[in-house]
Amino acid sequence: MHLAYFSPLPPARTGIADYSAELLPHLATHVDLTLFHPEPEQVAAALRQQFSIQPYSHFQANRPQYTLPLYQMGNSTHHTGLYRMALRYPGAVVLHDLVLHHFIEAITQGQGDEAGYARAMGYALGREPGWLRHYWQLRHQPDRYSVASLNQILVDRSLLIFTHSQYGQHQLLAQGCRRPIKIIPQPMVSYEAPSQRAILNWPDTAVVFAALGQVTRAKQVGMALRQFARLYADFPQARFLLIGEIMGYEAGLQEELAALMVEGAVLVTGYVPDLAQFAGWIAAADVILNLRHPTMGETSATALRGMAQRKPLIVFNHGWYHELPDAAALKIPPLDEEALYQAMRSLAQSPEMRQTMGGAAAYHIQRYHHPSQVAEQLTTHLHEWLINHSPTQPFTN
Repeated sequence: MHLAYFSPLPPARTGIADYSAELLPHLATHVDLTLFHPEPEQVAAALRQQFSIQPYSHFQANRPQYTLPLYQMGNSTHHTGLYRMALRYPGAVVLHDLVLHHFIEAITQGQGDEAGYARAMGYALGREPGWLRHYWQLRHQPDRYSVASLNQILVDRSLLIFTHSQYGQHQLLAQGCRRPIKIIPQPMVSYEAPSQRAILNWPDTAVVFAALGQVTRAKQVGMALRQFARLYADFPQARFLLIGEIMGYEAGLQEELAALMVEGAVLVTGYVPDLAQFAGWIAAADVILNLRHPTMGETSATALRGMAQRKPLIVFNHGWYHELPDAAALKIPPLDEEALYQAMRSLAQSPEMRQTMGGAAAYHIQRYHHPSQVAEQLTTHLHEWLINHSPTQPFTN
């Protein structure tokens, strides 16, 4: 196979760029690869040295030489160009987020294209009686993202869909997907990096909780900090790390910390550009909190990175998070603050519990998420699809 590979690539600030950088060397042992990017000269030098990286126009002019295009699709504007390519030249799609509503909204309504947004909503809701009335009711409601995923156009145009979870497969089937759907785990590389703990000037006895990745309200950081403040009153050795870029409410976060009187026990690192350095910050933590609500059907790379470094998790028991091994994660009802406090307290009190859960977490990553295994599974599914669906005209439905 010679795959035309479309994805955000480093230094883009998106986890899917990191995903591709980690997967590509292993995938290249099974297939020939040409990477496609809107600005090849902007891609990290290490990838430019390893792979042929071409502009989109090269694919348009030379597409018969490729067996299939493979698109890595997520819910952000980093995917604008490849989304349009995927609609024009259908191929296999790895759907990292089931919900694409934020993305579609940004490239239509966010650019003044109200008609484009209405068309996408109409495509998603049009099978329902009274869909137009439903659209006008939904278009500015906070719950519009969970009601209308807006992945339907891409899913229906694609030839083969990959998802990272049973939850993703079930949701796609429930919405009427008629394309083959395959589950492949998200690959995860474990980085050996010195802990950043030494530079924190925190007590050796500190129990450090951490939230990883972009700091957004959907990560329920406010809820986590409220329960950390309760814990801090009883365990003054407790500390909290926010490892990642604050997205859109810096002032509000500082006000929260001041109101909770935990400023001295909480550190915000800001954006960490290097994965090895990011791993060093994870190494400084004892427990990882991953409290995404509502779920957009995502598979959390940051949760997996924590597990790879033997860190126990606290997560909400929904979506993909429900599929994590019980031995590695404490799963609590979504938005249940008392349950969160009790989970944090249990782990703060028991180094033995943290160690046991961390070991189970690392075993799970080694067993199911090694990039070489994932690359082999992906290649196998693509081969099987090609054997069973050999189109006389490439890249058509």
